[in-house]
Amino acid sequence: MEVLQASRKANQQSLAPRLMLNELYLHKAKPKAAFEVSEEAARIAPDDPQVRFALGRAYGANGDFKRAKSLLSSLSRDFPESPAVHFQLGMLMLRMGEQEAARTHLQRTLDVQPNHYGALLAMGELEARQGNFDKAFALAEQLDKLAPDIPGPTVLRGDVYAYAGEYDAAVSAYREALKLLPSGRIIMKLHHALNNLGKEEQAQALLTDWLNDHPDDQTVRLASASIQQSAGNANSAIEHYERILAAAPDNVVALNNISWLYFEKGDPRAMEYAKRAYDLAPRQPAVADTYGWFLVQSDSVQQGLGILKRAARSAPDMPEIQYHFALALVQAGQSDQARPILKKMAMAEGTPSFNEAARQLLKTL
Repeated sequence: MEVLQASRKANQQSLAPRLMLNELYLHKAKPKAAFEVSEEAARIAPDDPQVRFALGRAYGANGDFKRAKSLLSSLSRDFPESPAVHFQLGMLMLRMGEQEAARTHLQRTLDVQPNHYGALLAMGELEARQGNFDKAFALAEQLDKLAPDIPGPTVLRGDVYAYAGEYDAAVSAYREALKLLPSGRIIMKLHHALNNLGKEEQAQALLTDWLNDHPDDQTVRLASASIQQSAGNANSAIEHYERILAAAPDNVVALNNISWLYFEKGDPRAMEYAKRAYDLAPRQPAVADTYGWFLVQSDSVQQGLGILKRAARSAPDMPEIQYHFALALVQAGQSDQARPILKKMAMAEGTPSFNEAARQLLKTL
């Protein structure tokens, strides 16, 4: 990486080191750095397909799904036979919850490259998620023939059992996959299956043992922190987040989540951590919501309102963000603009706590 950085500095118009650095940063889960180098490349050659592809992936890694979708979609129109573009679009659509769009792009990937391992695996996971279990099992068999010693097909079978509610079979499949390749990702799936069997203590012991043996597995530690936070075990969650940040100071999720825990404890570090997260990922709605809301709560209403407005536009279906935006509007003396937001929230399905909160706030306006 040092050689690439040196080449980047020495060659102000060279694309190669920037594109290679983008790939490395994405692999190392450093989305801000990936965006910076891909944006540099875009200034050098904005119409270059490789640059557009790198920038689209960087947008997605930074949570700016709208721009990622726009850029990758334009590439798919320009290069309709590119499996790489369709695969990235398919994976992006899965992250956005647009399952049918994901299916379309994954299938186009497979039309061009029938043995594309990633697309076959993602399609299998999509079939499992949609209840098409026979199709998912068939794809697992196909994957077995392509690479029999890789745990992907066994994990996919575990996912099928989990979606079917057959958690005992899922546990067996995930344990078999772990024998092929010990992996934090598989550990988390096994944890989920054990929890659904009512074996919470065994599930928690699984995570504890894994982290004792793999203390640097930040993915499992982050998941453990989130689990502890959701369970109301703030001190345990904070301990996990602090360990993550000691090793990876720019971990946006850890920064954002620990800032909420500090905020709830009245710890002045809450604002510092929220701002750090926002500076790293201003386009992620949840991160912008945290920082914007903290600003509103600290009497910087206008500054917070601007940030919350952008977050609300980016995430129209996230009730917490919409509610914070409406509250900020009220505090800023703009109740007329808050009313339609609150009325929509009061009638929304699947968010009873926010429905009631919106109704109560409307009564005060």
